[in-house]
Amino acid sequence: MTDINFNLLADEDSKQRFQEHCKLLQQKSYVQNFSTIDGQLSIYRHPEVKVRRAEQIVSINPHLGGPLKHFVQAAGAQARIHCFEERSNQYSALCRNLLHWHIEPYVVPVCAGVWSETGLLTINHMGHSGAMYLPEIVAAASADRSAVRDAYYAYKLDDYLACQNFRPSLIECGRPGLAYAIIQGAKRTIQQLKPRLILVDSPSCSWLHDVKKWVPEYRVFYSECGRRKSGAFLLTL
Repeated sequence: MTDINFNLLADEDSKQRFQEHCKLLQQKSYVQNFSTIDGQLSIYRHPEVKVRRAEQIVSINPHLGGPLKHFVQAAGAQARIHCFEERSNQYSALCRNLLHWHIEPYVVPVCAGVWSETGLLTINHMGHSGAMYLPEIVAAASADRSAVRDAYYAYKLDDYLACQNFRPSLIECGRPGLAYAIIQGAKRTIQQLKPRLILVDSPSCSWLHDVKKWVPEYRVFYSECGRRKSGAFLLTL
């Protein structure tokens, strides 16, 4: 039946989405629903995980701060947000926007990444625009300095939240490729607080199985959110 349905699809984009959905259903049967909502900010308005009043949020790599602006508007004056941006130029632009939008009283910006085994976050030398949590690159740097272009501090999210006495009700990251590192550093927080999670990643991600073992009652929704090779995993009780 799957082959018959696949052959009925006319364009390559539809075929790719069909294959991704089938893979999710076969490998991760706990994905309960697929959403067709479009656009990055729309995932934060999804009825299952939408931002609530007085929300306590951890935001990872919010780029220039667009999601933070939406969070404050949706959560109101009692909103509290801790956000992480390790790249200094991005961090400076982010802080400027917080002031420009008058939302700086609600946001604690942190110029660091989240979790790595070495405590450092590296960006490789091959022109990759995103963060690569690859401890082996740091280990090899002494032998081959061209392996690392930049390195930044990275906090383990559990340790940071305990130090700040901050109890998030929502953890989100709209940047693909970071979800595994976030999850690895937030195991205790997820087990104890069971926050809602909004994480963009590939359909073949491995961390979702771990989270379901820690909190079996999580319900999982998947939204393509306008992307082709990744989507948003939305987890909620």
